[in-house]
Amino acid sequence: MKNVGVTRTEELIHKIELPVNAMKALTLCKLCWVSLMSGFIAFGCVTYYALLISLDNAQSEDAERDAHEISEMKPGKLERFAESTSDKLVTGSREIVTEILRHSETSTSRCIHQPNLDCTKRQTFVIYVYSGRNRTDRRQLIRNTWARPDQYGDLAINLQLFFVVGIAANSPSSSNLDVGLQKEIRRYHDILMCDFVDSYDNLTLKGLSALKWINSTCDLANLQFLFKTDDDVYVNLDKILHLANNATQTGSHFLGVCKTNRPVLRSGKWAIDEDDLPDDRYPEYCYGGGYGMTRKGFALLMDSVDRVPIFPMEDAFFTSLAIRWAHPGVNITYYYIKYRHARMEMSKSQIGELLHNKNRLLNFILGHPVTDDLWLNLHHSLHDLH
Repeated sequence: MKNVGVTRTEELIHKIELPVNAMKALTLCKLCWVSLMSGFIAFGCVTYYALLISLDNAQSEDAERDAHEISEMKPGKLERFAESTSDKLVTGSREIVTEILRHSETSTSRCIHQPNLDCTKRQTFVIYVYSGRNRTDRRQLIRNTWARPDQYGDLAINLQLFFVVGIAANSPSSSNLDVGLQKEIRRYHDILMCDFVDSYDNLTLKGLSALKWINSTCDLANLQFLFKTDDDVYVNLDKILHLANNATQTGSHFLGVCKTNRPVLRSGKWAIDEDDLPDDRYPEYCYGGGYGMTRKGFALLMDSVDRVPIFPMEDAFFTSLAIRWAHPGVNITYYYIKYRHARMEMSKSQIGELLHNKNRLLNFILGHPVTDDLWLNLHHSLHDLH
């Protein structure tokens, strides 16, 4: 009985222990499963996080690469790039394009300082001069020589002159006025400063800023003529006024030293991408040192510039390509300044030859004296002729 009782008791205990052990085993299995799943989840989180870091690094590398490529683009190519890839750019690159294109906008609201330009009178003749922010001496040299008001005060036309400058790179517009430039602006009121980075590659933006500002400021009916030049060019104003009148009378669009069939360069300072201009030769256009446009030419140009992408060579763009692209087949007419009367680089010996030849001096129209002293010698000699 005892043995039987012990056995029975053991059996009962065993029966009780079986479900208990099973429960323990099940609980252990559950714990193992949870741990396993937690491991998978943890591994998945780590992997996902690592993937995000990898993608972010790759995106940063893409943005850095795009930033370099974008920064090297000239305005026309940048516009086409932005239009074709805006949905594909990583965020950093898209911000870069947006910022650069912001400087490409040339509405008058982007002009930080505007000159006092009086276009209320008939026969207004506007001269706009490309200059640099820090080229105060060059502007003053022009004000004191060929652009002095007492040299054209008795003219029947309303002559207006201003300088065009941009802003410094990588600086907000508000910080782009040093003390000297502020004083100059307040004293002369003849500087148009617009929100584009002042660089050689942005000369087209500089010209577009000036032309759009003139177009929004002046009544076209009052404009007789516009003339563009640079702050390193001496202009024989009497000659330019005479030629401008002839250009208007003959119904021409542009005045200047104009050439046709010049080769399109693919390397060097004036290199042009095939995307910008696939042709091997330029159509006729006028050199950028000094060119003018009649009211007729100005109206046609302003009807064209917003229809086409901008082009790096500002002289070719404004006096030829913009109009030809916007109005295929149009006949642009030019009134020519003879090349021998417009010397872009004038050395000391060339100035000397000019000053000692009265006939050549009388026919001189514009040029680039390489030093200020040569500039002043030329000015005094021309002034003595009158």
